[in-house]
Amino acid sequence: MDEALIFSRLDVPRILTAWGAGRAVYIPETAGAQTAFALFNPERGLSLHFGNTTLSPKSFLFPQTECLLRFATRGPEAGLCQTEPLGAQKRLLFGVRPCDAAAFALLDRVFVQDDRSTDPFWALRRERTLLVGLACNSPDETCFCTAMDGGPHNTAGLDILACDLGDEVLLRPVTDRGRALLAEAAQAATGVPARGERGGAALGQAETRRMGAEAVMARSPFVPGLTLEAVSRRSQRTVHALGIWPRIAETCLNCGVCTFTCPTCHCFDIQDETKGGSGRRVRNWDTCMSWLFTAHASGHNPRPTKVERVRQRFMHKFKYMPMNLGGRPGCVGCGRCVRQCPANIDIREVLRAMDMACRIAPPSSLIPDEAVS
Repeated sequence: MDEALIFSRLDVPRILTAWGAGRAVYIPETAGAQTAFALFNPERGLSLHFGNTTLSPKSFLFPQTECLLRFATRGPEAGLCQTEPLGAQKRLLFGVRPCDAAAFALLDRVFVQDDRSTDPFWALRRERTLLVGLACNSPDETCFCTAMDGGPHNTAGLDILACDLGDEVLLRPVTDRGRALLAEAAQAATGVPARGERGGAALGQAETRRMGAEAVMARSPFVPGLTLEAVSRRSQRTVHALGIWPRIAETCLNCGVCTFTCPTCHCFDIQDETKGGSGRRVRNWDTCMSWLFTAHASGHNPRPTKVERVRQRFMHKFKYMPMNLGGRPGCVGCGRCVRQCPANIDIREVLRAMDMACRIAPPSSLIPDEAVS
């Protein structure tokens, strides 16, 4: 804790300006009902009072559309492919919520696994992007990160965690990169080490805000009993046999808003586009809610109705991903899908239905994890 520094709230724009030397700095900005990351402009000011951004910052590392390679379709170079340059500017994202930072940490395990299965586009952007988080002091009623082994003041995936204390801001470094950033901040503005009487008071305020934020989520009608242990009690055959999926899928529109707003969803489609004598191969976000996502060239579709597609979404997040990620579910509890679903499907209700199905199912219907892998 001795490394943490306390700054006046008025110093934060100066710190961001200093961090912007040699890198692009993005901050959340609110316009109407939308909150999104935008390039920091000192003239527009800075607000620390906002909820989760409407869309997660996932697109900074995993763009909605990106070119992977280019090729020629005519002339002497027809058929030759050239990989798209991996140029990525150095960036700093300020105000990343802990749930979104946890999503980056989870996707690191998806896109960067070993020398033979590393996504170079993700890896380079991740290396050149610094994350300064902002602790949640007033989480939304749809947030449930504590149930997903996270928390409103968690530091996973971050380089620095900032906590708004009112007139002051407490900055705690998490990584070596964060410590270097904090040194830059100390040069740009007068920071006081978080120790001694004043530091103890600041750390105490931060702890009080953390406990208050967690208490807000604990009062959710869906959170009691919703734990990783409960989520892990999943059997594909059990919950399918009890018929919960037709009921859950009944109101689903298969619009995909849940997947496109989710910070951990990473399904994509790859297409070749041509124009004149050249072409390019692009990767686009896709959604398992789409009929076309699993349609075969033969015309067969293994998930022909929305019942199968809805089941796949939840089973992938809470069964298959944990099986491959050491028990870690593919959800960070940000609540975006709850807030933005036009059919009012609540992922917390679905999880409780899945858990209840497993609790009341006869033991003979349960099958081990390896049987459905």
